[in-house]
Amino acid sequence: MARNAESRPAVSIVIPARDEERVLPRCLESLALQDFRGALEILVVANGCRDRTAETARAWRERLDERGFQLRVAELEQAGKAAALNEGDRLATGEIRVYLDGDVELSPNGVSEVVRVFETKPQVGFCAPRLCVAPAKSLVTRGYARIWSGLPYVERGGLGCGFYAVSRAGRERWGAFPPIISDDKFARLHFDRDERAVAEEACFEVFMPEGLRELLRVRSRWCRGNRELADRFPELATRDESRYGTLFSHLLRRPKLWIHVPVFFAVYALASWLAYSKRGVGIAMWERSTRSRRLRRKGNGAPRRSEARRTGISSTSSRGSARGPADKGRFLGGRSRRLRSRGIAGFGRSGRR
Repeated sequence: MARNAESRPAVSIVIPARDEERVLPRCLESLALQDFRGALEILVVANGCRDRTAETARAWRERLDERGFQLRVAELEQAGKAAALNEGDRLATGEIRVYLDGDVELSPNGVSEVVRVFETKPQVGFCAPRLCVAPAKSLVTRGYARIWSGLPYVERGGLGCGFYAVSRAGRERWGAFPPIISDDKFARLHFDRDERAVAEEACFEVFMPEGLRELLRVRSRWCRGNRELADRFPELATRDESRYGTLFSHLLRRPKLWIHVPVFFAVYALASWLAYSKRGVGIAMWERSTRSRRLRRKGNGAPRRSEARRTGISSTSSRGSARGPADKGRFLGGRSRRLRSRGIAGFGRSGRR
């Protein structure tokens, strides 16, 4: 995949997807809105799917091709995120590698802002936009998310849970992805703190597990992933930062969060106990946010021409062209206003400087 006339680095986005028919269109729609003016390939790797994930992805090929973006879809019979990531790496040709979950939605300037960070900060090898948590329906999830999403470790650490990008040199720091739970943390811990960056003007939106039961199950998987990394890769664990070292000072400065403290600590304690009871299970058990996926509005399996006009993307546009930020803002609607209110200036804007 060659660079275009503007000589921007080529970017490959790898999306490992298992049974993501319902939410993948929203992810691909956010990629179709990217204002990046460079060579961009999107690789959806459907693995062990029992639904129409692969067919749903292929339905977006024409729309993405109209934007000048290349879409490739691969299928693996066996379910496994690591295998899907490795297959995506095998097919990818871009200088910058992005790893994106199929249920994540990205602001229109997401790719361009990440590329800008790599271009202006040559010491950076790992980058992610700012993480934003979508409002949950469950009171328990909302309470937990209010504290978790505001932790300095989460806000400024460039966690990359759902989206992370590495430079060509950065990707050379490890070979194939191992079959582990936490691939994002595995990648991040290959870089020192000054080698990681957050693209502050862009964001990606994640959806937390809905309800106490689902939150406990998924939180326990996160705990198992942390323990697995510490046990299997102790040399990487030396780069890990204290997740809750600043928690109490953070809460003391924010009295409005105190009402959520009991929920936060209860979830953390119970999930840690569940993780301990399942120690050694590894990827044989993969707890996922099924309820939160069901509650989200189902994306269209295939984009319509009227949809392209509504989003402000001309159906005959060349790479990166869009009618303007106002059209993007209308498409993103409440999400655009919500994320801008949290300080994400780039959401709904062109993102170029």
